[in-house]
Amino acid sequence: EAHQLEDVATQYFGIAVSSYRIDDLARDADRALAAKLVADAHCADRCMVASMSHAIELPELSEARAAATEALVVLTVGSDCNVGKMTAALEIDRVLRARGVRSAFVATGQTGIFVADHGVAVDAVPSDFVAGVTEELVLEAARDAEVVLVEGQGALRHPGYSGVTLALLHGAAPAGLILCHQSGRESLRPPKLRAGSVGPIEIPPLPELVREYQQVAAWVRPAVVLGVALNTRDLDERDAREAVAAAARATGLPATDPVRFGAAPLADAVAAAITSRRRHATAT
Repeated sequence: EAHQLEDVATQYFGIAVSSYRIDDLARDADRALAAKLVADAHCADRCMVASMSHAIELPELSEARAAATEALVVLTVGSDCNVGKMTAALEIDRVLRARGVRSAFVATGQTGIFVADHGVAVDAVPSDFVAGVTEELVLEAARDAEVVLVEGQGALRHPGYSGVTLALLHGAAPAGLILCHQSGRESLRPPKLRAGSVGPIEIPPLPELVREYQQVAAWVRPAVVLGVALNTRDLDERDAREAVAAAARATGLPATDPVRFGAAPLADAVAAAITSRRRHATAT
């Protein structure tokens, strides 16, 4: 997940800069000057001026423009953090490309950027602008693609990361969703266990998650869950196949572990959605 890799990203790119860090630098300089921790007042003033003059221009707010793209936008969403949303998107993208489909992957986290060599780490973007940044990425990718696969982050029910999940849902304005889940995980993983926390939060059944994600996405644009991507790394072969079959039965949707058993069922569902959109466009 993106929130766990900030230090790695900084080492990779050599420098990490964002507007809120520049603001923090300016405030620290101001406090240091006020507390007389900086002997040279002129030096402190220069630090503040320099930091503010290098402030990064913030992106535009989202206006749901991604909903108007001709390309099919598909977002991976999850039952929890770190369940395989990036991997699912990349595997579907790989299968579609092998079939000759013009597919684009939109990275929203540091690891995804390492793979795609493009994207934005949304955990370094001020929260008000995550949807807007996502919208711009989708619009850019959609210019030359039939389908845009957006890397999801967080989880809608997660108390720590639901905000970024909602921002991606509304910024990407997807028509399709891929629900990702780690088989055997029964409760959300908090960033850390601290005194006073409410304790484990149970993950609801997959059909309930399907309904929730579709309902929340529809606030901006109606979207349907096209399939289920399971992470069965903790199961043996037999139990993994049973888990995939159970997920398909419970949701009525194609399901697979895209790493273990291949992403073809999910790619088939995405391809069918592309065909359906074309037919609808022709009919109208």
